[in-house]
Amino acid sequence: MTMNTFRLYQLGMAILPRVPKSMLYVLCDCAGIVTFAIPTVRRNVADNLRHVMPHASGFKRWWDGYRVVSYVMRHYAETLRLPTTSGDELIQRIETSGMEHLEQLAETGGLLIVPHMGSFSL
Repeated sequence: MTMNTFRLYQLGMAILPRVPKSMLYVLCDCAGIVTFAIPTVRRNVADNLRHVMPHASGFKRWWDGYRVVSYVMRHYAETLRLPTTSGDELIQRIETSGMEHLEQLAETGGLLIVPHMGSFSL
């Protein structure tokens, strides 16, 4: 990680916790527009989507490409806000069900495989 990247993370960790949650995703979506406008970013995302969505129209892949970049911005914003998030707030944000299956797994020493759903920071 370069020094500039490190300083950018530090700046984000100082500023983003102060941004009201109602504005956070709006700012992330705006940052997604700016980032998606970078030709190399747009080409890389479009190339990935061509493999995942080979029959989608060009506009559909363009729109989904913008959404991918926007969600990545949201992920980074949530990651940088995480150190200032209380344990109670995290518990409120995470929905749990089927804990009896996890308890049974712990007792038998089984293997737990979990899909990535939502922000992978959480």
